[in-house]
Amino acid sequence: MREVHSYASGEAYNLNVEQLTGVKMTERFKGWQVPDDYIAFYEPDPGFLFSENCIQAYKELAVHHGAELSFNNPIKDVQAYEDSVKVITEKEIFTSDKLIISAGSWKCFTGRTKRE
Repeated sequence: MREVHSYASGEAYNLNVEQLTGVKMTERFKGWQVPDDYIAFYEPDPGFLFSENCIQAYKELAVHHGAELSFNNPIKDVQAYEDSVKVITEKEIFTSDKLIISAGSWKCFTGRTKRE
């Protein structure tokens, strides 16, 4: 059960973690409407991460383990095979046995957006 592991992880690291049901979330956080069967884990004293530093560390670890990174290189096609993958971009073709594509959350928008 994922819920049990998440809560146990918080306890293992001595975090102040509270398990909340959907009902408790809706009661505590006015304006939220959460289904009754939802479960959340609330930590009132969380820390924060400097996201750019985290991303840089992830990139360095990936390269250290053999990854090849490519930026500002739009993908034209991805071809998956039984034991490999081929990625055709505007600049080059990559082949590998594993692939991670991180396009960023803003890439899901396909239409124009209007700024107010």
